[in-house]
Amino acid sequence: MTTIQRIVTILVVVLGTMITRFVPFFIFPEGKTPPAFITYLGTVLPYAVIGFERRCLYFLSRTA
Repeated sequence: MTTIQRIVTILVVVLGTMITRFVPFFIFPEGKTPPAFITYLGTVLPYAVIGFERRCLYFLSRTA
């Protein structure tokens, strides 16, 4: 990679990170209540992620 390509890559990654961090604040402002589906996902997804991680670790330990 050339220096210009490295700089562009870093800028694209920074821009993508900033977008994913700031967009939820614009979609769901502080005074507005989020939709019921979003609230449901907030209660269900943490457990789903933990289960997915455990499954991945289990399968990775079986392949070694």
